[in-house]
Amino acid sequence: MPYPLPYILLALLYAALGYLHHRSDDEHQRLYINAFSASVFVAFFGLRGYILTDWMAYYPYYEELGWGDLLDYFDPNINGLEPGFAVLCMVCKSVSAGSYHFLEFTVTCIVLGLIYRFSRRYTGNFSLILMIILAFNGVSIICNLLRNTIAIGIFLNAIPYLEQRRPLPYFGLCLLAMTFHVSAATYLPLYFFFHLFPSRWVYLGVFVVANVAFISRFSVVMQILELMGLSGEAAMKADAYTGELTKRVAVFSIGFVERLLTGTLIILYHDKLKELHNGSGVIVNGVFLYLITFYFFSEFDVLARRVSNLFIFGYWIVWIDFIRCFYYENNRRLMTGFIVAYTVIRMWPLNNAPDFLYENILFGAQSYNERTYYHNRNFHD
Repeated sequence: MPYPLPYILLALLYAALGYLHHRSDDEHQRLYINAFSASVFVAFFGLRGYILTDWMAYYPYYEELGWGDLLDYFDPNINGLEPGFAVLCMVCKSVSAGSYHFLEFTVTCIVLGLIYRFSRRYTGNFSLILMIILAFNGVSIICNLLRNTIAIGIFLNAIPYLEQRRPLPYFGLCLLAMTFHVSAATYLPLYFFFHLFPSRWVYLGVFVVANVAFISRFSVVMQILELMGLSGEAAMKADAYTGELTKRVAVFSIGFVERLLTGTLIILYHDKLKELHNGSGVIVNGVFLYLITFYFFSEFDVLARRVSNLFIFGYWIVWIDFIRCFYYENNRRLMTGFIVAYTVIRMWPLNNAPDFLYENILFGAQSYNERTYYHNRNFHD
C-alpha cells in the first residue's frame, strides 16, 4: 500500500465532513459532525503505531523515566526533558502500566482539545480545520513533535489574552508551554506587537525582502554571526554544519509556489482579512512569521521546518479566510476545491518516505524492536 494513502483518505474524509457541515443548518447535526471528526482523529493518531522517527528518542526516555528524574532538565550533566512533559509522562506511565502508546493517545487528546478550543473562535467547521492541518505538516507535527504540539496548543489558547492586553494570563500560559518545550519562549515577546495589523505595504516590503533573500541564497545566519563578531571558529563550525550535516531547503518547489500564493493573497485581501479579524493581526502575523523564519533558516532544512512550525497555526485559519474573502460563491467553491486538491498533492511525496508507513495498534502494529529494524533496514541498507 502506498505510504501516503491512509493520510490522503483521512484528508478526503475531512473534506466530505467539512462539506456536510457547510451545507447543514442544523446546529445539532453540525455538533455531531465535529464530534465524529474529533473521534476519527483520536482513533487515527492517538492509536497509531511507531510512525516517523522521534519515537526512537521518546520511547527509551519514557521507559527509563522515574519520579526522581522529573527535574533532570535543570541538571547540565543529564540529558533530561522539560519538567511539564516529564510529569505528563510519569502520570501516563503510572496509570497505564508503562504503555508508551497510552502516552501517544493522551498527547493526541490534549492537542486535539487545545486546537478545537482555539479554532472555534475563527470557524465552526472543525472538519475543515483538521483537513488543512493535515495539508500543512500536520502528520509530522502530530507524530513527531510530542512536546512541541502541546506547547503550541497552549500558546494558541493564550492568544485571546494577547488580544485583550492581559499580560498575566498570557505570560502565565507561555511559561506553562515552556515546561513542555522551551521553544515556547519565542512566544513571550510577541505580546508587545503580535496583535498589531500593519498596512499592506509593510507586509509587501517584508514579503519581497524575504523572498529575495531566499531565492538569492543569501546566508542570513552566517551574516548575523559575522556581525556579532563570531566569524571565526563559531562561523566555521556553523558553515560546516550547514554544508555537511544538513541540506538547504529547495528554492523552486511546490512549497515555494504555495508560500508565494499565500503571501500574495494576504496582501491583496489585506483590508478584508483585517475586517474578518476585527483589526487583530495575530493570524496574518502568524503566517508572516512562518514565512520569515522558514526563509531565515533555509540554510538548515530541518531547523527551518521546525522553527517555522511554531507559527504554522496562521495557515490553518488564513486559508479558510481566503474562502470567505471571495465575493462570488463559485469562486469560493473553486478555492475550496483547490485546498482539497493541494492537500492530496502535498501528501503524495510521502510515497518516498518509508517512515510514514501507517500502523494502528487496533489492527496489529509492529513492536518497538520490529519498527526499529524496519527503520534501519530502509535507511541504512
